[in-house]
Amino acid sequence: MTDARALGDLATAIWRDRVKLADQLVAGCKWSREEADRKLRPWVAICTLAGCYIEMLPSAAVSDYRAFRYPVAHWPGNGAPAKYDHDTGDAFARSHLASDWCSPLEWARALGEATNRAADRHTAEPCERSLKDWQQLATLSRALEVTVPWHEAAASAAHPERIAA
Repeated sequence: MTDARALGDLATAIWRDRVKLADQLVAGCKWSREEADRKLRPWVAICTLAGCYIEMLPSAAVSDYRAFRYPVAHWPGNGAPAKYDHDTGDAFARSHLASDWCSPLEWARALGEATNRAADRHTAEPCERSLKDWQQLATLSRALEVTVPWHEAAASAAHPERIAA
């Protein structure tokens, strides 16, 4: 079992790697900035739920987090007076921020597929870096209870038997 702070640090490291890669693709004119931002949205949700530092997320996500955590007013109901500067709590704000930025099905799929790709890279070319990437994504998948989709390796073409003359 991974403790919360270590999981948050792991998510932060993965997020920074993803942002760096997206920035390189934008600089190389392979992605537009809008496309990069759209493809990073599931990772904002993943990092938020994993317990990353909120301040390292995009500024729009930070302001959304603050709006969820400290709503202007809270009406408790049953005739009770409104409460101002109400703190809804970190878990509530993170959950709502993640759902607001990306649907749970979308971020779970993105994390599962990334874990699968990391496993494939390590299988194709085993090295310490690919093993570390795979282990980090697998740890994050387990912590967030994401099922990693299993897929078969492509079947090789059958070799016809030689016909004896």
